[in-house]
Amino acid sequence: MPPKLLNIIGIDPGKTTGWALWKIPRVSMYAGGESEIVERYSGEIRGGESDQVMKLCRFFRMVQNLDYKLGPAVVCESFDFGSPLSDPEVYSPVRIAAMLRFCFEQGGVKMVGDSRLVMQSRTMAKRVANDQRLKAAGLWKPGSDHERDAERHIMTALKRARAKREFRDRLWDRSIAIINEGDR
Repeated sequence: MPPKLLNIIGIDPGKTTGWALWKIPRVSMYAGGESEIVERYSGEIRGGESDQVMKLCRFFRMVQNLDYKLGPAVVCESFDFGSPLSDPEVYSPVRIAAMLRFCFEQGGVKMVGDSRLVMQSRTMAKRVANDQRLKAAGLWKPGSDHERDAERHIMTALKRARAKREFRDRLWDRSIAIINEGDR
């Protein structure tokens, strides 16, 4: 039986990596049900870049173990620098995102479970889920910009998933679209 909830994780990689996890009803994505966030968590990870990636991979597997045999959708910020920069710390998000992509491509179930990775432009996320929209949806909270940026990626990805089935199927396996009578 497919899970009633879908998990989506937003990642804002960097020297301090922000993460957010939302649990949403499956019917809100596949049967036009009401959109709501059932559970919402966020935090930060610090440390060496490879240590952060390993912590994220363990986190993805842990989230999967909570619900059925369906890994979370993972939406990671991709970077689009306008010009080369000389500060090596600026490239930390690029290196972390590349290591995550490697874990998904080469590590398989042992590394990331059945999670699926989608890279998403930070420019798109900041445009689609700006502070005003986060506040209007009751999702803006004071504190870490990294956590807030991770939530921007989730909000943006969900908007894209509702608009395009192909994108939604990249986030979650198409087979979970089966809706049970009790779900309506």
